[in-house]
Amino acid sequence: MNAQDNFISKHFAWFTGVVEDIFDPLQMGRVRVRCFGYHTADKAQIPTEDLPWAMVMMPVTSASMSGIGQSATGILQGSWVIGFFRDGPSAQDPIVLGTIPSQTPKGDSEKGFSDPAGKHPINPDEKDIPREARAEYEQSSAYVTRKGLRVTRVEKAVPPKVSSVAVDEPDSYYQRSDWSTLDISQTTKPDYTFNNAIHTQGGHVKEIDDTNESKRMLDQHSSGTYVEVVNSGDRTVYVVGNNYTVVLGSDNIYINGSCNLTVAGDFRHLVKGNYHLEVEGNKTEYIKGSRQSKIGQSEQSEIGKDLATNVTSNLIFRAGANATITIDGSKAQTIGGNCDLTVAGDNGLVVVGKHQEFSAGHHETSSAGHLYLSSKENLEFETLAASAIKADGSQTITIGGTQNMTISGNQTIQASTTNIQNNVNVTGTLTATTQVTAGTPSVSLTTHTHGTPPSTPSPTKPS
Repeated sequence: MNAQDNFISKHFAWFTGVVEDIFDPLQMGRVRVRCFGYHTADKAQIPTEDLPWAMVMMPVTSASMSGIGQSATGILQGSWVIGFFRDGPSAQDPIVLGTIPSQTPKGDSEKGFSDPAGKHPINPDEKDIPREARAEYEQSSAYVTRKGLRVTRVEKAVPPKVSSVAVDEPDSYYQRSDWSTLDISQTTKPDYTFNNAIHTQGGHVKEIDDTNESKRMLDQHSSGTYVEVVNSGDRTVYVVGNNYTVVLGSDNIYINGSCNLTVAGDFRHLVKGNYHLEVEGNKTEYIKGSRQSKIGQSEQSEIGKDLATNVTSNLIFRAGANATITIDGSKAQTIGGNCDLTVAGDNGLVVVGKHQEFSAGHHETSSAGHLYLSSKENLEFETLAASAIKADGSQTITIGGTQNMTISGNQTIQASTTNIQNNVNVTGTLTATTQVTAGTPSVSLTTHTHGTPPSTPSPTKPS
């Protein structure tokens, strides 16, 4: 380099050229540029690897020091650039000031002033300005991708009609409805003059659109995942893969309107602390499959009004310890089939008022031990048919007062020994018959008898 050729000299030299190498071994963002008027197109004379490395000028918003600022990458092989040589006519210390968009034709990769890899331009003779910033916006890959990803008619949760609960809502309340993402053909109408678009080599897109009535902000990944805010302030977040959100502190969300959450797959909630749910209106649950609930400790429930439960199949309750049910009002219980009650210990029933039992069929009371009936007032037995009392052992009836027995037909008492003491009033015929297989049969009537005296039957010898 000529000692007189320096930055502050009068020999300050500008250049325009085409980038042929962007793979800086020092990873400083340097590029190799074939400059018009300084280098020939013949690579045999000046190969790409003999071109000097050029530093790339960054904007003042980038510190470009100590790893702070923006990377100096983004220029492609085949990009047109403008710059100057810090060493003047020596042309060995170039600085790139910026890129020059145009309408680049397809070049010859074997010659200079073109992409050596033959990849760019991707669309020869098309304007180098991104389609996102031109009238061809609807042909841009980012727009086509977003339009194809639009989700429509996503079902909302619908409350069920419960047969055991009175319906107090209109029919529309129980009808299925849906929602859809924004139609970008209606919300995206960029004007070339006001849409600031960035389209990277890998297909990532960033737009800041200042078009009147269509102001937008867009960040879109080449996979299709994007975040877009449209003129109305509506925001769309679309993730084509998995989504992860990690909050190391607290997370606070406020929704002034409604919230619709639709999950096409499984939904899991894990809360390692307390879980508080407060609903100032109604809460409905519609579970089409089974529901399981397991509570490690206690559960308390307080209901201000009615509780209605309708089970179309079996109902099973089990308490491992005691069960207490208190009903301050009346209780009505209807059982369409059989009713079985098994008590392993004692069973006590206390009725302060009247106690009634009715059976349309047979009614049996059986005890493996002692059966005790007690009444502090009258005790009445009534049957419209026959009555039979059978005791395999002895029977003792003790009456502290008077016993009145009215029999419209005959009464037959058959016993080996019959003792009737005290007063007996008989209207009609009294017949006593004894049959024994051994010993002497005995019939004794003590005291006096009113009415027709019975004849004493002859003893019958046992056969």
